[in-house]
Amino acid sequence: MIATLFVHPMEIPAAQAIFWLLPLTFGVALAYRAMRCEDISKVWHETISLFVKILLGMAILAAGFWSVFQIFL
Repeated sequence: MIATLFVHPMEIPAAQAIFWLLPLTFGVALAYRAMRCEDISKVWHETISLFVKILLGMAILAAGFWSVFQIFL
């Protein structure tokens, strides 16, 4: 049953695919900060901060790529 997902993957519409980035980004930020943070009481604050920074970075990159494609294509 699960093996068929590798042969015939589920199709996710583009509008929904962008929302899969949110839990993935949060998980990466949490894992990174849990390993790097020296004070455990600051983990959640620093995780949220890193999560927002990653999202803003991806949004800026997406806007940059979109503008380049609009100019050259």
